[in-house]
Amino acid sequence: MTRIQTIGKKLRLIEKLCCQTSREDLPPAAQWLRDNARALHCAMEEAQNCRKLCKNKRLRRLYAFCAELTQAEKGILSARSIYMAAQEAQKASPFTVRELRALPQMLSVCAAQYLYALLP
Repeated sequence: MTRIQTIGKKLRLIEKLCCQTSREDLPPAAQWLRDNARALHCAMEEAQNCRKLCKNKRLRRLYAFCAELTQAEKGILSARSIYMAAQEAQKASPFTVRELRALPQMLSVCAAQYLYALLP
């Protein structure tokens, strides 16, 4: 079981406990958790999907493309820069449908990794 799955299990348990108590009787932090549990589950699911996406052997070329583009643009991506870089990259070998479908998510992952690397 991955760390994200473990946290997800604990979050579901806490959510159930919070839902058994009336909202007014909960402390503010528990009220927030109860109100936002669904959004947290979605964010964790997205993180899990991103993790799987980066490990997918069929998408290594796309990951390299996105990482290189993010570095070249210093983390500031525009539709034009993505379009121009994709046009150039596809001259040698066109992207597969799978790669094109994963492009937005992979760009997000690479941009997040770039920004994380900038942290002290």
